[in-house]
Amino acid sequence: MYSAGKAAFNKIPDFIHFEYARDGIIAFLIEPLFTMTETLRSMLGEQAEAIGQGYAPRDPVETARTAVWLSLHSDAPRFAGAKMINAPDFFPITACCRFEAIALCQQKSQWLERIRGRFWRR
Repeated sequence: MYSAGKAAFNKIPDFIHFEYARDGIIAFLIEPLFTMTETLRSMLGEQAEAIGQGYAPRDPVETARTAVWLSLHSDAPRFAGAKMINAPDFFPITACCRFEAIALCQQKSQWLERIRGRFWRR
């Protein structure tokens, strides 16, 4: 059942792009690969590394940079639709400017911090 659900879910960006791209609404299929998170480490401890089945764990920041670049950059629509984007390797594969992505992430982070300050008090 997992595979069937995942296959169906992976078609959603293709359909969104097909139906709404002419209206400026685009969607991406982003694959984060095996991503090591703090939650995974805290739940599984040293066993967390074994979940990747031999694949090196990736940093969530790699996927975040790709998602931010795709959400903000004017060249992003060319990657929209059914083609799966390998997020951690996106910049080396596509020759997009990684430093530009880092700058966009920093801007997005600053914006999010301002928003959080307004709505979430610690």
